[in-house]
Amino acid sequence: LEKVTNSVRTLPGVEGAAMTTMLPMAGAGSTIHFNRAAYPPKGPDDYVMAGYRAVTPGYLSTLGVPLVRGRLLTDADRQGAPRVVVINESMARQSFPDRDALGQRIRLGTVPADGFPAMEVVGIVGDMKQSFDSGSKGEMFVPYAQFPDEMLAGMYLNTALIVRTAANPLDAVRSVRAAILE
Repeated sequence: LEKVTNSVRTLPGVEGAAMTTMLPMAGAGSTIHFNRAAYPPKGPDDYVMAGYRAVTPGYLSTLGVPLVRGRLLTDADRQGAPRVVVINESMARQSFPDRDALGQRIRLGTVPADGFPAMEVVGIVGDMKQSFDSGSKGEMFVPYAQFPDEMLAGMYLNTALIVRTAANPLDAVRSVRAAILE
């Protein structure tokens, strides 16, 4: 993935390129259970859910999603590095109503014993519409390089490339295809 996105990013007229496990407006998207270190689950009914996308660095900026606080995902957020997550404003409000979401830790799964390592919230971004349903829901963006995990393999079957161009995107199709095939 890194080689493809880097090749596409260097093409004339391309302002940004990234990969994601689910395109915006491509349906409801993936949702996943998670729990919060600040609110340890007392039982199976205490889990919460949010939208889930694994993305490569540059995904949110390529889409023009504003960074509200903290930072976006970078190339340093890879396998072996501390696990991180960027969440949207709706998830910050819904999941951490009485505290600052930045710096909080979450873990995928319904209970801490589900086997996923904890992730630190390093950034909060603006809400963006992920489906035609009304309203904003909580969304998380994890570094693709830190996942996939065997437990999440099915979510990674639909990886898609997004590209932002300075001019008409159709003018870049031929060079983007060539970069992918290379």
